[in-house]
Amino acid sequence: AREAADHEDLLAPRVPARVLGRPLPATRDPAALGSLQVEAAGRLEPGRIVFDEFSGQLDETGFGGSLIWPTDGATPRLRLQADRLDFDRYLAPGNATAAASPQATIEATVEQFSALDLDAEIRIAEAQAAGAKIRGLRIVIEPEGGASQ
Repeated sequence: AREAADHEDLLAPRVPARVLGRPLPATRDPAALGSLQVEAAGRLEPGRIVFDEFSGQLDETGFGGSLIWPTDGATPRLRLQADRLDFDRYLAPGNATAAASPQATIEATVEQFSALDLDAEIRIAEAQAAGAKIRGLRIVIEPEGGASQ
């Protein structure tokens, strides 16, 4: 009974992302980006929404961090720590070249999410890419055209 209740609390993140004007990319695994659960407390400041600390789970990945979301359409700033992530699931469909090596897999996945126009630093304790396990991965995504708020 508890497992069923947990699933009721999950959110499918694709629809809210589209509503916020930042649709999520298509993924090789159609179930990827399929469930999201977040606990956060935030505040509204002039020109932005601030979440100093949040935690949650996206698919099978536990995460925590902070987010500043400008209300004027400027680049959001994200700092995120995750326990584990399987990059292979999040590749674009049909991208066999990206699946050829761990580096190519990670680069292709980051490139997809770079299109979201984020200022992000993401730390992953354990990642899987092209069948390899990587520990202590740090990814930086820089905004397209300037500084974030």
